[in-house]
Amino acid sequence: MGLELQQVIKSLVTHREKAKMTLLIDNSNIAAEDADLILSSVVMNLLMESELEVDEGPEIVLVGELSQIQWSALIAQLQGTIKLEHENEEAKTQVKADSIPLIAMDSLKEKLDWIDLSSKQIIPKQDNFENKPINKIKSEPLTEKDEAEKILSELEILEKGTTESGQPLGFFRKIGDVESYYEQTQKVVNDIHSFIFQNPDNKTAHQIAKWFTLKAKLFLYFSQANLKDIYKKRAEIIEFALKIEGYQVEYNFPERTGDRQKIRVGIIANNFEPHPETFATLPVYKHLNREEFEIILYYLQANDHPLERYCFDHADVAIELPEDLELQVKAIRNDDLDILFISTNITSQTNAITLLASHRLARIQIVGMNSPVTTGMRHIDCYISSKLTDS
Repeated sequence: MGLELQQVIKSLVTHREKAKMTLLIDNSNIAAEDADLILSSVVMNLLMESELEVDEGPEIVLVGELSQIQWSALIAQLQGTIKLEHENEEAKTQVKADSIPLIAMDSLKEKLDWIDLSSKQIIPKQDNFENKPINKIKSEPLTEKDEAEKILSELEILEKGTTESGQPLGFFRKIGDVESYYEQTQKVVNDIHSFIFQNPDNKTAHQIAKWFTLKAKLFLYFSQANLKDIYKKRAEIIEFALKIEGYQVEYNFPERTGDRQKIRVGIIANNFEPHPETFATLPVYKHLNREEFEIILYYLQANDHPLERYCFDHADVAIELPEDLELQVKAIRNDDLDILFISTNITSQTNAITLLASHRLARIQIVGMNSPVTTGMRHIDCYISSKLTDS
């Protein structure tokens, strides 16, 4: 089964339209954890033996137990089913997969060439950063198989975001699932952190740091454990990945000039659309005395929404940052900020603001309620909280 799956994935990875493809793998008759391990092994073999790039596609999704209604909706979108020697015939019968065009293994490459890939992906990619500033932190195929296999499988756990029982995040079903997930995540982060910082000059360690920075998801908000250590290690790995890519995360600000009377405050967010982060951040700067504070809003995406205009009206200036991370850092530093408040949640997974916040951008850098846990980052100086947000 593993060899067949490897052949299928190799055919997709080498296809010119791979970025538009999604491969669904039925794992309804096998535990999610076991399926993940098999898939990780297959991908690892391709990376090591063929030196293939898998960053640009296809998207590979494990499909567990779905209802008949869900299958009916999904089947209507499928372009074909790949015939394998070892497959779950019972499951195919139950979901009436006979209506899907059949593709034999020996004709897979030829069949892929005529499939219509002009429609959007069935399951859109999550966290697709290819068109965002963090695309400079791009993983390459791992080398040194013996050293990397264990760490790569652990990275898959963080990327998929599952509990120890194999349930996806958001579906904690019984008492103890949350702490079990925390313990599993803590072990994985500890292992990855140790591997990287015990081998700081090792190419494999560099690639693992990049993979972690791009892929790791840490949804630990519901845990009662002290999260300081795990988030500090996460921050150190992200900073390590930035440094090996040549980013200058350190910066020493000059003394403030005496002719500047106002305190210069920056607010940075991905955007100022109507969502909880925008509403939670608005009071941070809306009520500041404009005779004492100069307010600059930074954003990555504009939308011309009335709320966006309302936010801009409560600032001295609003600046759309360039797409390149290095240019973003330079633009903010050039404004010589006294205080920078980071509006976007930078604690669950890596986004463009996460990478910015890993740099020294202002004399004082602050996060608040939008990041529900500590960032662990060296360049975050304060966390604004209150009795209401702590309870």
